[in-house]
Amino acid sequence: MTRSLVPRAARLACAMVALACMAAQAGPSVCADVAAQARKLPDSAWHGPEPLAPWLRRQEPRHPRAALSAVEEELLENPRWRQVLGAGPEQSLSIERLQGTSVHRVDQVAGTANCQSYVLVEARPGLPARVLETPIRGEQAMGLCVTQSAFFATVQGQPALVVGGPDSMLGLDQHYRVSTWDGKGWTQACSLALKLRERLRQTERRCQGETDWCDAAAALARDLAQAYDDDRRGGASLEPQAFADGRDPDRFMRASLRLPDAGPGAAGDPALQLPVLGGESRDSHLFLSSYSNVDLRRLAVWLDGRWWMAVVGRAGVGWRESTSTLVTLYAPLGRAVDVRAGFRFTLEAAGLAAATASD
Repeated sequence: MTRSLVPRAARLACAMVALACMAAQAGPSVCADVAAQARKLPDSAWHGPEPLAPWLRRQEPRHPRAALSAVEEELLENPRWRQVLGAGPEQSLSIERLQGTSVHRVDQVAGTANCQSYVLVEARPGLPARVLETPIRGEQAMGLCVTQSAFFATVQGQPALVVGGPDSMLGLDQHYRVSTWDGKGWTQACSLALKLRERLRQTERRCQGETDWCDAAAALARDLAQAYDDDRRGGASLEPQAFADGRDPDRFMRASLRLPDAGPGAAGDPALQLPVLGGESRDSHLFLSSYSNVDLRRLAVWLDGRWWMAVVGRAGVGWRESTSTLVTLYAPLGRAVDVRAGFRFTLEAAGLAAATASD
């Protein structure tokens, strides 16, 4: 018995050494390569869009009016993919081909959360289409919503499927899963996580009053937006006392907070937008100038020796939020005629805090 075990143990040890050698020869994953490049970028690179484009470049989506190839038309007409995606006959599907390959992604995007469902198919002219399993382990090919999506890309010069995006609507940190196509199949997926340093920058100021008052109002609004942002993302709580100079609101101010006027433009308006003051024009981009309906706060603030009512919340439409925070200041009673200032502060990347990769 002992004699038979020794060769077996030896063979097992040799196999483990061989696997270790193969892993060493394989080198770092594409995610580790991209993370290494990300760590070399200057802070200024993160101010613009797509800072990783030289190493992870999202494939441009098909133009809606671009002509389909014969293979693509055949795929979209095949009811099999509708059945896989659970799409009804009235729901539209789209298709993308991974450039340089015969791999296609058939998508359905539906609902106000832009939820994406997809199926991967390898298809060549004159040959039956072949379903490809999603290579992203631990991820469902269905149910990618809001900030998360599946898209084709070129990663370190290789065609790839990438799944991910910003971790939430509230911040800038990102997480991606990547698998490259080697011509025969998907490689083992890897994970890339980017943690960014952030800052709030004032991107809009609307104010009615003396310059000194408006400057003081802008400084208070910035502090209020930062505290609100920290509170929403699980940091320090937004303490009303911090903006009340240690005072308790008087009875008149408390009554104003309890019963805000619900008319258009007032503090209680469910469709509240940044104010238009002094002949300014309304911002045409409603997603950035309107308050979303998620977690709006009204509180009393002390400024220039008197009480004001502040409304703070994320910009957006309905439950969908942007990375901008809005602050509007009213004199009591918080009616539309009482508005004095409005500010927008946009969350921006100030640099990279960490880039990590794993297989």
